[in-house]
Amino acid sequence: MKSALTGLALIVSLTYLCPSALQARAKKTEEIEPAVTSISGTPEVPMSLGESKTEIKMDLKTEIKEEQGGINKDGGIELPFRIYTEKGAKAYFTPSGWMGDFRDIRFNDAFKINPRSGKSCIQIKYTAERKNGAGWAGIYWQNPANNWGDKKGGYNLSKAKKLYFWARGMNGGEKIAEFKLGGINGTDFPGDSDSVSIGPIELTNRWRKYQIDLEGHDLSYIIGGFAFSASADDNPEGFTIFLDDIYIE
Repeated sequence: MKSALTGLALIVSLTYLCPSALQARAKKTEEIEPAVTSISGTPEVPMSLGESKTEIKMDLKTEIKEEQGGINKDGGIELPFRIYTEKGAKAYFTPSGWMGDFRDIRFNDAFKINPRSGKSCIQIKYTAERKNGAGWAGIYWQNPANNWGDKKGGYNLSKAKKLYFWARGMNGGEKIAEFKLGGINGTDFPGDSDSVSIGPIELTNRWRKYQIDLEGHDLSYIIGGFAFSASADDNPEGFTIFLDDIYIE
């Protein structure tokens, strides 16, 4: 892992200079403005990007069992399609695409304190120290690992309608520039067939479910199954955030 990140450092430290989105090695994000539905008195989270709106809802019942979804015996895709549900559970994308100031990131996918469900969740610490000089950082979940369009891989997710994930901040107020599916350009092999995102999003300190609407997008070839980015300007003291139950349905 260390050697892979060292090699990636030469790319990201020179290339990823845009703090607002995952733009280098990726297509320009289609702008979507999500709206937040207030649940049981939870204050609404203000967000603004572009003019269209995607509703984000909370759902307290979501559970993805290990035997559900994935790749069937004929090699086809069955939904739900897991990105992360539990440490050690089968997943189809790897959080290998560390970008921007990736040396400012600490990643733990077996964090056991207050997971949304099961026994573990993902903890991400971002120090905002600008160690690579980019002013922002992010991670792509890729197939296969470290695939920037230079490897064979990816999935046909044309049947998918939504990407769901749960997120919270340590304190609340953590600002995420973008959550995203797709957007990696191809080099030696095809890149993502499309991209779609929501953001910016300001997290609360309570678990909240978010969704990215995938309908109307070309998902015939996806190597970047999930991604996030955040900037040092928006989070000058850094942050600690948590993710859980990331899946495509």
